[in-house]
Amino acid sequence: MYGLLRATLDVFVRHLGACRPCPECWDAAIIALRLTDDSAPAVDATDLGATLLLAQAYDPQHPHHGVRALAGLDTHSVDVLRTLVEADSIRSAAAALGMHPSTVQARHETLIQILGYDPRTDIGRMRYIAAALLPRLTDLAILAHFKPA
Repeated sequence: MYGLLRATLDVFVRHLGACRPCPECWDAAIIALRLTDDSAPAVDATDLGATLLLAQAYDPQHPHHGVRALAGLDTHSVDVLRTLVEADSIRSAAAALGMHPSTVQARHETLIQILGYDPRTDIGRMRYIAAALLPRLTDLAILAHFKPA
């Protein structure tokens, strides 16, 4: 399923809430491994905090609407969405994307309709981050099943 995995389990409790039983530590280590990427080549499971609980509760066979909505977006829409979430304003998002602010505003309104929430609000940002993070915990072939044809 994962191929050969090697993890280091810290037997000393360094952080509050660090896992003690080995099966739970191994599960947490696998989640941390799945969350690595080029920008974070190593992830310490104890650094995940409440995100670890979210990841443990995730059922890739029944992804949340937010995960399915993101999986259905084209690459350009994903870039616009990520930039909207990260930018301070529509105008700064437009500058970063090299687009006219009214075009970005229109894309923002369309994305609100697709996602069912405004990704520029605090709660919307949290929903976007969770929906973008959770698919990394599973095989992308499962999510391809949920993409619109």
